Amino acid sequence: MPKLSFRIEYQYKDERGILLPVALRYAGRESNFFARVDTGASFCVFQRLHAETVGIAVESGIRIRISTVTGGFLAYAHRVALSVLGIEVEATVCFAEDPPIPLGRLRIGLVHHDRWLYVSHYDDVTDDER
Repeated sequence: MPKLSFRIEYQYKDERGILLPVALRYAGRESNFFARVDTGASFCVFQRLHAETVGIAVESGIRIRISTVTGGFLAYAHRVALSVLGIEVEATVCFAEDPPIPLGRLRIGLVHHDRWLYVSHYDDVTDDER
């Protein structure tokens, strides 16, 4: 079995998910904020405010329709410098056309080996909680 090693260890404190410090750079300007990690996302999506903070004209990017469990929204893709926990990369990220981003909150379980996916709304009461 291959051995995994990592340069950085980071313990996130938020019980609602993985929250990481992000630095977004564009045209010599920088925006620092915290962002949630969505391990199932197809795109890296940030609020419009962060684009405007670094001088990006949001609608000048590539228009993308992003679907979510609660519907969807328009976003625009731009190439930026993105730094997370000191690791910097050039990345294409999307900025939502209008705030707020209408995302749903789901509770998901996955047993990939057996190809089973378990889903419920985050606020659903389970049998164990009754």
